[in-house]
Amino acid sequence: MRDMRTITKFGICLLLVMSCEKDKKDLIAPSEVSDLHAVYNISTVKLIWIDPLDEDLAKVLITYEDNIIEVAKGIQTKEFNNLEPEVNYTFTIKTIDKTGNQSEGIQIQCKIDYRQKFIGQFDFFSYYWTVCMGEKSYCDTQLFIGSISIIENSDNLIQIRYREGKQTTICGEDSVFGAHIEPQINQIGVLSYPRVLKCSNQSYFDGKYSHIDSIYISIGSGGQAWQHGQFIKGTRIE
Repeated sequence: MRDMRTITKFGICLLLVMSCEKDKKDLIAPSEVSDLHAVYNISTVKLIWIDPLDEDLAKVLITYEDNIIEVAKGIQTKEFNNLEPEVNYTFTIKTIDKTGNQSEGIQIQCKIDYRQKFIGQFDFFSYYWTVCMGEKSYCDTQLFIGSISIIENSDNLIQIRYREGKQTTICGEDSVFGAHIEPQINQIGVLSYPRVLKCSNQSYFDGKYSHIDSIYISIGSGGQAWQHGQFIKGTRIE
């Protein structure tokens, strides 16, 4: 009988120890996600991350403003739509295990650049005109495929690039215009050139988007004996 009591006490103690060990493990929150970064589009932000290696990881919890979103283990990405440009959004990402323990979370600040809606791949068409010593001439219309992109580390510059056009001779000097332009752009798509055109003592630049899929640019430059102009139209490639 004494042996049975001893065995019973031993069993109870063992269960208590196991229970304590289990409770102790359940108090440990999972590790944070890693390599968290954002990919931007016109009105969307896509968050991408790597889940921690915790075996008991259940899901990831994302909060921003008054929104709470749960993402199952293994998905490792979430897209947020209809966000406003030039608004700072703070996303907090926490990990949760199967027993409900939460990590402290990490944050990422996101802001959609208003220039996102103006960039992409474009078909360009362009022609030139030249006045030299009172005589005016034109070159043939040329077609190009190019791109418009954001210039990083700038607040309002975009880069317009396409395959260089036909090289033309202006009063004995070879010139190529429009293959690489870096204008300023405002939120309604009006362009302005940030610096004087190269090798010109007189110049002008005018450009705008008629809508987000079409852009028009007019460039001119000149000297005492000559003037040169270029018209460019770009249409977004679907």
